[in-house]
Amino acid sequence: MGLLTYNPQRDDADRLDRLTCGESRQALLDQLTLSLRSEIGRENHQHHLLIGPRGSGKTHTLRVLTGSRLEHDSELREAYFPIVLPEETPLRSPADLLLKVIERLVLLLEQQASDGRRGR
Repeated sequence: MGLLTYNPQRDDADRLDRLTCGESRQALLDQLTLSLRSEIGRENHQHHLLIGPRGSGKTHTLRVLTGSRLEHDSELREAYFPIVLPEETPLRSPADLLLKVIERLVLLLEQQASDGRRGR
């Protein structure tokens, strides 16, 4: 029998949002959403860092934020173009991060062009 693993990146973001439970997780998502909204049109932007042990829900939270909350909010959808790298992406330097972001951006823009719409 094989080992069953769960990866939130493989699940639908709306489903993940419905599965999100607990007042603290909802409060975090609401705060991040409000923070993103307050950043629209500003010259300097605030950064956020989610810290927690493996399995604490960091990826789940970001997946809900980028795949569900932003997708269903027209103001946020027009203001942000999230680039989500696969988990466990090896990065050894800031240059590695920049290269991975550019590669992902090219892929997303190619998908957008072939779909004829703004892709994720």
